[in-house]
Amino acid sequence: MKVFIRIFACLLMSSTLLVANNKPTAGSTLQVLAPSGLKLRTSPNMDASVITVMPHGAEVQLVEFENNHSITRIDWVDGKWMKIEYNGAIGWAFDGFLTILNVPDHDLEKCFGDLDLLYPVEYWARANFGAEKIDTVTDQMTFHKTIYSLVQDQRLVVLEENESARLDLYLDNVRVMEIYQLLESMVATRAGKRVFKDSSIFIEKDGTIKKVKIDINSGIEIREIYDGKVRLTIHSYQGC
Repeated sequence: MKVFIRIFACLLMSSTLLVANNKPTAGSTLQVLAPSGLKLRTSPNMDASVITVMPHGAEVQLVEFENNHSITRIDWVDGKWMKIEYNGAIGWAFDGFLTILNVPDHDLEKCFGDLDLLYPVEYWARANFGAEKIDTVTDQMTFHKTIYSLVQDQRLVVLEENESARLDLYLDNVRVMEIYQLLESMVATRAGKRVFKDSSIFIEKDGTIKKVKIDINSGIEIREIYDGKVRLTIHSYQGC
């Protein structure tokens, strides 16, 4: 029978807290989300020559956005082109595979076995946003609800009841597919990533991906609840 194990030692939370606004501006440091790396090109289009391939998790600096405001879609990911600097080279990259958030790199932010992403996400959120206030509601027996008021007005709610758990993470100034790719990067195995992708349903509205449902474990949903505000919900069943 599985049980809940919660380990959040302060010494392990070594990630840099995201205390600035999530929206990138000139000079911002971004990280590569694309699992197989992201191509740095000589101009802002898919046919331009490739300068180099930036690996997953690589840090780059934003120089400027493309003047053209048109949206490009690549593999369900919408985005624009931005000029960036990487290891001294300056070129253009598709911003749908870049994020100002910290890409998961700690073992506690990874899922190695049963694709239960609830606790990796909880650890990642607390490590990156901290907790300015923690409120707890419990009956000391079967019900335990923890509400974390994170920096930047983000919010994390974890409910544990009997043999099930639910996580709700509310983030500002992020995109649905940005959170989807962060979750994918938490899946550590190639087989797990394949199941993750095959279980994903993308729901579009007005030409933009507004919701993704992932039918793994007891279910994951990423939803834009209003402009720039995204809610990630993860259900987890921890029974026998």
